[in-house]
Amino acid sequence: MVSRIVFAWLLATLCLVGRLLGGAAGQGSPPVITLADGRAGQIHFESRTPAGYLALVRREASPAVVVVGALRLPKDAAGRVPAMVIAHDSGGVDTREAAWADRLGALGLATCVVDSFTPSNVRVPATDRARLPTAANVADALAALRRLVTH
Repeated sequence: MVSRIVFAWLLATLCLVGRLLGGAAGQGSPPVITLADGRAGQIHFESRTPAGYLALVRREASPAVVVVGALRLPKDAAGRVPAMVIAHDSGGVDTREAAWADRLGALGLATCVVDSFTPSNVRVPATDRARLPTAANVADALAALRRLVTH
């Protein structure tokens, strides 16, 4: 119960930060192709849901999904900075991802916390997770990285 409350709080916080920093990027926003406008906050981008790692490596056709990421830039960022994609584990996005983003931001890195579960309607990671192959998390992280290089 506590982890669900923490997750809901974190997701609400990320959405609020995304709205404040990212303009109109809200739930249902169209996926971005480029981040050349310098935006931060919540971003929606297209990814794929491969059946497994072999399908991912072979770039086999797979269902498209719009994934959500929380892009944070370090304080006093001037120009380009290194970036790190933070992907969650089988428990979904939790406070640990925000803690890593804080630590990496303090070191001068931009971070993008990718949420692979919410767009795929994985509500209870412990039981629903089987509906989403682990390769989808990797595909989502790679899709986030493709967007970050356009920033």
